[in-house]
Amino acid sequence: MASGLLRVLVLGILGAISAVRQVFDEPIGPTRRSKIEDELPPVAENEATLWPTVFVAMLASNQAHTLPQFLAYIERLDYPKDRISIGIHTDHNVDNTSAMLQEWVANVRPFYHNILLIDSDEIVYVSEPLEWTNERYQHIMRLRDRCLNEARRQWADYILFVDCDNFLINSQTLKSLVLKNKSVIAPMLTVTKTSLYSNFWCGTDENGYYKRTKSYIPTLERERRGCFPVPMIYSTVLIDLRWEASTQLSYEKPPPGYQGPADDMLVFAASVKAAGLQMYILNSDVYGHLMLTASEYSSLDDLRQYYSDYKMTTLLVNSGEIPYTDNVYQPTLPTNNWGFDRVYMINLKRQTERRKRMLSALKELRFQYTVVDAVDGKNLTDEDLKKMRIKPLPGYQDPLLKRKITMEDIGWFLSHYKLWKEVDELELARVIILEDNLDFGNGFLSSFQNVIDEADAVAPDWELIYLGRGYASEDEPLVPDASLLVLPNYSYWTLAYTLTLAGARKLLAQRPLEKILPVDEYISIMFNKHDMTEYLEAFSPRDLYAYSAQPVLVHPLQFIGDPGYVSDAVDTRMSHDEL
Repeated sequence: MASGLLRVLVLGILGAISAVRQVFDEPIGPTRRSKIEDELPPVAENEATLWPTVFVAMLASNQAHTLPQFLAYIERLDYPKDRISIGIHTDHNVDNTSAMLQEWVANVRPFYHNILLIDSDEIVYVSEPLEWTNERYQHIMRLRDRCLNEARRQWADYILFVDCDNFLINSQTLKSLVLKNKSVIAPMLTVTKTSLYSNFWCGTDENGYYKRTKSYIPTLERERRGCFPVPMIYSTVLIDLRWEASTQLSYEKPPPGYQGPADDMLVFAASVKAAGLQMYILNSDVYGHLMLTASEYSSLDDLRQYYSDYKMTTLLVNSGEIPYTDNVYQPTLPTNNWGFDRVYMINLKRQTERRKRMLSALKELRFQYTVVDAVDGKNLTDEDLKKMRIKPLPGYQDPLLKRKITMEDIGWFLSHYKLWKEVDELELARVIILEDNLDFGNGFLSSFQNVIDEADAVAPDWELIYLGRGYASEDEPLVPDASLLVLPNYSYWTLAYTLTLAGARKLLAQRPLEKILPVDEYISIMFNKHDMTEYLEAFSPRDLYAYSAQPVLVHPLQFIGDPGYVSDAVDTRMSHDEL
């Protein structure tokens, strides 16, 4: 980079915004020529070829809540950092965005080819943080064009625009886009599994506005996969600046004949079409996620709360963790177990992905937790069962699979049983017991606190409360004077529950290892709910004071048959009745 330009960039970092703006707004210099679109040589992924240079453009305003994850995913992109330059513009902040970006840039600057941070305190428009006025749209359009011009000035091969509420969870995203060798391309980003919102359109009407087509949902749901031409992409977009026609692309200056509104993505789409280029959407893999537009939220606090849930329901579920960049200071928040003596999480050591996901979730929930290594039924032998005096309940058959109890079932029972023993021995007043295949859903903590507060008020003698379970019957009465608690019928799964010392002692008093059956069925029996009378009669008294949150607060993250599901308790060795 020329020394004169470098001096200007330094001035920009120091706060001479006007000088930097003059640089950005100058007419661009000569542009390298390329062959026509169909003849541009593809990028070769081999050791003899350097990866193309990429200018990553970020615009950030009041994004302190997303930056720890957004920046972590940027850092994790599997692309040579010395081939990446970064341009960041931030302004109109009322949160900690500016300080976070300054810290991040200072820490990662040595790893990238170049980083330009323009941190402006100039008031260009007047609006609330989430309000999008015409002046704000025009400001964003100008900034995007300045980024385009800066990338061209640096002779970058590509520019990658990425919004700070886009999360590129797939580290191969940038390489995948580059290797497609398209002039304008985006990775498909989704909000949630059920939302129809994404970062592309499959059709537009005569005025250039969104039009639903038959191909949209199959593309969104990845029933058809590949790289497809579309009329609109936005949020995260890679532009190949080697195309001669790319000099005509603009977010601010519409092409002749444009009759649409002052909107950056509409103007850009029109300029792509006028330049004779084509937009593409890539959905060959899962590349990442985006949030709903800011206009969907009533306030910045509302947006932060939504993002807190979004991390749990989308980032955690789909990437297996909630990452935090190590290059921005994050204060350690105090843990809070909401009046419970212990929070236990049961996990098989071989289920490493589940453990990683759950530890990330528990950290996010600020629980002070204890990880309990589950008893692995695959390692149990008949001799082990004899030593522990474990015997199956005579005549037991799984109600669905019509098979005897398995070693995996026994291992899972023992995992819960040893926690009941610990509660008894340590005289713990109340604990939370969680398994490792959980989707916490939206607003878990506030819902949990409401359920416990209600239980303490209307059923102070409670001994077990299901937070997550499966149940066949919808006909479960509300607890008198309650709105969140029901009296459960037969329930399966032991996903999550709270337990008191009195409840643990009742579960232990029956000496259940001498007539063992799956732990979820045993707990149902202990509050006198099971379809098999002979199973009920094997245990007495059956007076566990059990309740359930309704609706339940957690659900299984994966079910049998889901991609990537690894079972803990199906198709394993049967125990022997004669033990």
